[in-house]
Amino acid sequence: MSFLASQRRWYIQWKCFYAAGVIQIIAWPNKWPEGRHDMKRLVTHRFFPLLSLVLFFVAVMHAGITEAVTFHIGDDPTGGDCVSFASWDAKTKTCTLTADLVGDGIEIISNGVTLNGNGHSIRDTEQEDCAACHNAGHTYDSCTGITLNGVSGVTVTHVTVDNFCVGIGLHGVSDAAVTHNTVLNNVRGIYLDSSNQNRIVANYSYAQENGIFLYESWYNTITGNFDAASSSGKITLIDSSYNNIVGNELHHYNDEFVNGIRMSGSHDNTVAGNWIEHVSIGLKLEPYSGNNTVMNNNFVDSVVQAKVYEAGNTFTGNYWSDYDSEAEGCEDGDTNGVCDTGYELDEGEDASANITFTAAAATVEISPNVIKTKTQEKKTITAYIEIPGYAPEEVTVESVRLVTGNGYIWATETPSAVGDYDGDGVPELMVKFNKELVKMILSPGLNEGTVVGALAGNTFKGVVFITLE
Repeated sequence: MSFLASQRRWYIQWKCFYAAGVIQIIAWPNKWPEGRHDMKRLVTHRFFPLLSLVLFFVAVMHAGITEAVTFHIGDDPTGGDCVSFASWDAKTKTCTLTADLVGDGIEIISNGVTLNGNGHSIRDTEQEDCAACHNAGHTYDSCTGITLNGVSGVTVTHVTVDNFCVGIGLHGVSDAAVTHNTVLNNVRGIYLDSSNQNRIVANYSYAQENGIFLYESWYNTITGNFDAASSSGKITLIDSSYNNIVGNELHHYNDEFVNGIRMSGSHDNTVAGNWIEHVSIGLKLEPYSGNNTVMNNNFVDSVVQAKVYEAGNTFTGNYWSDYDSEAEGCEDGDTNGVCDTGYELDEGEDASANITFTAAAATVEISPNVIKTKTQEKKTITAYIEIPGYAPEEVTVESVRLVTGNGYIWATETPSAVGDYDGDGVPELMVKFNKELVKMILSPGLNEGTVVGALAGNTFKGVVFITLE
């Protein structure tokens, strides 16, 4: 921009605009109008050098700034934009992250595509104004970490999504699988809008306003997910029906007002085998939420275990921590494990035939059950799970995890198989765990742990012992 200091008699018109951090100056020569020699002297000798200096510093300041972009993954030889930030396998239609993404989002625009985070994260450095991003109805497309829009058969797995208005958003999506992801510090962790027949399985949610949120979404399976600290709602259904909410663990450990499972205008859903602990309201069924089945859940130490505004829901086989002794009104005269009178829900609806429910007891064998810290061994350990009264096929494999006092890990997605491995005539489910990850949740010496997971209408739990040498 040294031409700005030139003493030529130019008539200058300049325009400045910011676009991708570039400042453009447009100038052309012309004669100064008659009688404007004083202006010419002022501009050429004083104003131009000063303007040049200011524009130079502005350009330097903006040179490194780029607008956040959305990468698009599609079914073509390069996976759309995939090769520009990750690796693309055209045969399997899989885009695998090779590094973390900061400030940018991803949208999947083709059917049958898999996004494998490979343990990496997608993080926004500064969360946007979500009200401004709320561009139409109930969508936040412009401020979403991973967006699925109008596609089917898509898989999103093993990625952490942090600090967006929506972590993973499904809009008009069917037959998708969102599995083994971590969503944290978002307004909504996983959001389904007008999306049907999807599987939301084995995801970890922490510190959202809402963990999993369904709006006008039907026939979805929400299973094996873990929510530790969503501040408004763990699982929320608005005008969403015929969904299966099975085998999720929903916890909260401070004094914020938070719902465990909330439904509004939602009917014919199944809520089964969930563990809901220490929230403000464990289960909230608002008006027009009838004909739901609530069975075999653990309601533990919430301020209000369940609040029901609509008649016609079925409650059976649930455990209520404030109704499991005679002192609390649970009398079991025939010692059959069922309270002789039902648990009275808030708002007066009677939850008859509720029992003191615990997870189905499983027998679990671990091989090997002694792990050496430094030696080279096989990369996995194997768990054989036998659950009396249940077929192995009833277990949701993606929900199986090993829990110790130091944390938990998920079973690997493959391989798994069914067989009579101990020769007792009863089939077991075989799953595997990554051995290096197992070591991370063990202490030196003998460790007691549990293998837990979701199955049809219930959860299971089996104790295991593993030694770390």
